[in-house]
Amino acid sequence: LGRAAGDLGAAPPAQVATALISIAGDANTERTIRERALSTLSSLPRGEGIPALIQMVSSAGDIWLGARAMTTLASSGDPRAREFLRTIADRPNVSEEIRLSAIRGIGRSYATSQDATFLRQLYAKHTSPAVRESIINSVADAGGRENLQFVMQIAGNPAEPVQIRRRALSAASRAEAPITDFVALYASADRALKEELISLYARRTEAAATDKLISIAKTEEDQMLRRRAISRLSQSKDPRVAATLREIIMP
Repeated sequence: LGRAAGDLGAAPPAQVATALISIAGDANTERTIRERALSTLSSLPRGEGIPALIQMVSSAGDIWLGARAMTTLASSGDPRAREFLRTIADRPNVSEEIRLSAIRGIGRSYATSQDATFLRQLYAKHTSPAVRESIINSVADAGGRENLQFVMQIAGNPAEPVQIRRRALSAASRAEAPITDFVALYASADRALKEELISLYARRTEAAATDKLISIAKTEEDQMLRRRAISRLSQSKDPRVAATLREIIMP
């Protein structure tokens, strides 16, 4: 059906869309077949299936169908689908599964700087850890200085739950935020976050990361954190590290 809609004169796309909608909405049909119908709807040549997919999400009838239609729309670059994702992400009384699909879709390959701004503004509106973590990941993946600063601010905010701060730290690291940002964060971090930062410094290859580990090993007042830094340093082949470890052993 999908190929027929794409071949000039083979089948009217509107009729193909109607047939696919019928298949997708048939609860007696195997779900794998229904999912294929949804996927084909999203790829019809002139976007004839997008309004139907939006309606499936908006309808309160079939919960499974709505969730799968949302996932399908999240992969679409159609402007109507993109606008609908933003609407759903910000709409009250939407199931978390649907909202998360929308947020992930906004942050994918079709994302724009406006989408990233929208997600940053959306963060403060929701307290759900899953929603906040999804926003953090999407904003970090978008890259750019403004987005990475936003994620680093979350990592350094003591009012945020530790798990959220760890997620922000991990997302910023995956997005290759500058090592100077992570080094600066250590001074204001709580103990749990300092442990994460020490592990992060050990994974980074920049000289500044090694320098920070050396500083922690020499000056950190918390003995557990010092031992953690020394343990990480012991795995390094940097000549400066060997000298530092000798200093610590034989002051």
